[in-house]
Amino acid sequence: PHWGLLRSASLRSPHSAAPNGACIARLKPFTEQTLHPQFITQVSRVFVFSITIALLSSCAFNKPDGDVFSPHKISNPGKALVYFYRPLGESRGYDRTYYLHINQHKVSNLLHGGYFPYEASPGRLSMVADVNKSIRQMVMLDAALVEAAMNAQPGKLDLRVDAGRTYYVRMHPEPGFFHFSPQLKLVSKEEAEKELAECSLITNDQR
Repeated sequence: PHWGLLRSASLRSPHSAAPNGACIARLKPFTEQTLHPQFITQVSRVFVFSITIALLSSCAFNKPDGDVFSPHKISNPGKALVYFYRPLGESRGYDRTYYLHINQHKVSNLLHGGYFPYEASPGRLSMVADVNKSIRQMVMLDAALVEAAMNAQPGKLDLRVDAGRTYYVRMHPEPGFFHFSPQLKLVSKEEAEKELAECSLITNDQR
């Protein structure tokens, strides 16, 4: 439309500048809006907002990469087999990852909808699970401060295991008003198998 106006204006007499002026009047607001500092600021805000959304959408990176559940064949009959898993079904906070320590050593991250088998020597297992600090939490600094103020405690469980036996430990983040409290619970084989059927293996690279 602007090219048509420019062409018609160029064919008129030099003394009749009104159409050309009208064309400039139509083009000027667009040019000013494009180069105006406020317009540039708005574009910058949209860009920053898009980056923030990408950071907050970290759940795409926190899914187990392995195959769906299949029974693990224990390599040493002198050890116990423990399945650790975090079942599907969390409506909030599912993008968070939690670490699992056994006897003060990290053995894996616990991802939403993930599981992993653990072969343990007979004896006592002292387990601790807590949230990993992530980019998402650094972006949402206010939420992180509120959670710290609520003094959310890590999940803990002590379990004595025997050689040749199989155990099932479920980790579930219990949602609070401002925080999540990870819960470690020993569950029955029947209960665990129903939930494990929907879980995928947490690979070594994700641990």
